[in-house]
Formats: sequence, C-alpha cells, structure tokens
Amino acid sequence: MIILCLAVSYSCFWLSSGSDRNAFSPQRFFLLFHFIHIFGCFILGAKFPLDTPGLIWLTSVPVFWLVGVELADRAKDLVTSHHAHKSLYIALSYSKRLIIACCAIGAITLVNDWARSGASINNIINLSLVRTADRYTGVAGQSSLTNITIIPAYLACMLAGLRFRTTSRIRSKWLLILPIVIVAGIGFANNTKGSIIYATILWSSGYITYSFLSDKPVLKIKTLLAVLVGMYVIIQLFALMQSIRYGGALSRSDMIAVLQIYGLAQISAFTLWFTDVALFQDTLQLGQRSFGSVARLIGMGATSEDLTIYLAAVDGNLTTTVTTAYAELIKDFGIYGALLAIVIGGAIATVVSRSAKRLKYAAVPLCCLIYSGILLSPITSILTYSTFLAAFILFIFLDIAKSVSLAHSVQAKNRSLT
Repeated sequence: MIILCLAVSYSCFWLSSGSDRNAFSPQRFFLLFHFIHIFGCFILGAKFPLDTPGLIWLTSVPVFWLVGVELADRAKDLVTSHHAHKSLYIALSYSKRLIIACCAIGAITLVNDWARSGASINNIINLSLVRTADRYTGVAGQSSLTNITIIPAYLACMLAGLRFRTTSRIRSKWLLILPIVIVAGIGFANNTKGSIIYATILWSSGYITYSFLSDKPVLKIKTLLAVLVGMYVIIQLFALMQSIRYGGALSRSDMIAVLQIYGLAQISAFTLWFTDVALFQDTLQLGQRSFGSVARLIGMGATSEDLTIYLAAVDGNLTTTVTTAYAELIKDFGIYGALLAIVIGGAIATVVSRSAKRLKYAAVPLCCLIYSGILLSPITSILTYSTFLAAFILFIFLDIAKSVSLAHSVQAKNRSLT
C-alpha cells in the first residue's frame, strides 16, 4: 500500500506537467511537496504505525487535486487579463523599507520581554516556562502585545523571502534573515516551537513566489546547502526549547525520539486518527477548523467540545496531536467533502498560477498564501490562526494600495506630458 501511495503521488506530479512545465508553479508544487512529505514519513519514519483506511484516503488526495488542475486548465481561456505583469515589481518596490519597519515593530515584544526579565537569560527561560505552564493549563495564551506585534513580523518574513534573490550583498542578505530571527526570539520567550516553523514557512513562500514569478530556478547547490544549514539550526532550536520545557530532564535518545515524532509522524498520526475518528464522524464543523480564523471573525468559532484533541500513540507512550491539515478538512466537510475541497484547491491554485503574471493587483500575496498553505499542510491549515489571516490581509491591502498609487502617478505623469 505504501508503494502504491508513492507511485500514485509521483504519477500525478508527472501528469501535471501538461498544465505547467515549472515544477514550482502553485498547482504542481502541491503534488511535488505531497510526494516528498509522504516519502520522508514512510522511509525515515518507517517505525511509526500506519492504518490502511487512512493510507487509501491519502493515496486519493493527489488524484483529486489533479482533477481540479485539469478542470481549471480546460477553462483557462476564461481566465484572461489585459494587464501587464507589474505585481512582482510593485511588491519589490515597497518591501525593503517595510521589512525594516515591520522588524522594528516585531522587536517591541523582544525588548519588552528582555526588560521584564532584567536582561537575564535565566529569567527569560523562567518567563518562558511560566508562559508554557499557563498555556497548557488554560490560564492564558500569548499576550495581546505579542499577538499584535507578530503580525508585521510575519509580513516581514514573506517580504524578506521575496527580496532575497534580488541582492548579492552579504550584508543585505543577513538583513533579510532578521525577520526569522525576531519571530524565533518571540517563540523562544513564549516557548512556542511553532513560531519558528511559521516564520520559516512564510519566508520560504516569499522566496518560491519570487522564483516562480521571475521564471528563475528555485533550487541551486547554494540553495540546497543553505536549506540544510537552516534545517540544522531549526532542529537545534527545537531541541533547546524542548529541553527547557522538560527542565533539561530528557535524555539524548528521548530527545531524538521526540524530534522524530515532530518531523516524521504526521502521516502515521493522520492514519490512526482516520481509523479511530473519521470513519465514525457524525457531525461536521463546516469550516470552523480549516478556516478557524475566518470563522472566529464572523462569530462562528468552534466550541471547546468541537476542539477535542486526539492523541495519536505513534511510538509507545509518546503521542502527537499533529494530524495534518487533511484531518481539519475532514472534520469540516467529511471524508468525501474533503476530497471535493481538494479538487477546488487544485482548481484555485491553477487559476492563480495562470493569471499571476498578468494580474494587476495582489498576485504576490495570493501566491504566498498558496505556497504557505502547502508548506504548512503537514501541521495544520494556514487559516487556522488569526495572526496568519491578519498578516495576509495586511499584505494584500498594502499591495493594492501601492498598485493604485503607482497607477495614479503614471496617469498624472501622462496627463502632464500631454
């Protein structure tokens, strides 16, 4: 069954080349990432248990995505635009100063935590432990200040990734890594490992978006080396934060086991959840999980009963609650409704891919949203958290505002010439 799953996934990626030759176009990138993800989980995480019903459902995912791609591809003549491609130029035109401003706002939280701790590393660690305890006991989540300042920090991550390939100066490249460092610092102060992942994913979405819109290859030897170094740093940060959370009581073997679960057990957890929960699901949450931030915005957030956490025993007594974004879709729309949602997702990605280089407004934010959603799918839905939604809304607003401003400037210049 595992071989069949991998074969179907790769075959769908190969067949999608008729839609776009670029392997990193939004619609093909999903299929490529899906194959890489399940391959890594099956091979490197071979010790984790797998249930057949969930594997069968996962095998069908790339097939239904490809159906959506083909449906949108056949209707491509309906997706037309007469605008010249300016979106990438517009985004680059305002990104540099905005990155600095957003980093400054995001750094407010770090300065506040540093001041509260008396400029002591030990006090920062103690503050991190207190916030962890509060979060798990339901006393409080992140502070309002953190929730506000992390939004521009997330935006800075996307813009920094977008600009990274436009400069060859080492100093400038270090500046473009700064947003990830700031978000990682906020995550360290709150002992939330997710912040580091989210910052890296948003930065990567900007990087891939620039590569796609500028028709430049995504992968080079330098890029691969940088990815490996980045992964090593992130793993070390994970280990440090996990050690702090357990008070340094974890042995090296236990730490490795925990890191393997975080990185490789999502597919196993999903298949176990599918067998234990999805097959017996009798109520649907209709978007309250996959689109949690939007649902809360319109007053339809899930109740505490709807947010019951499933603990997947993937390795003896070690459990995980990470069951991928596919589980969120099934909770919302059911086993078959989730597959229909995947068809729609494939169609939307294809429409954005075909029109992105012709759109006058918001092409860059839309591409970043799709790439971020794909990269985050092994963990959860991109629209689960309100801070993500706010960052993308801010990005779209700024992009449209700058586009309109430039258009008015051009019109005024043309009138003055005539």
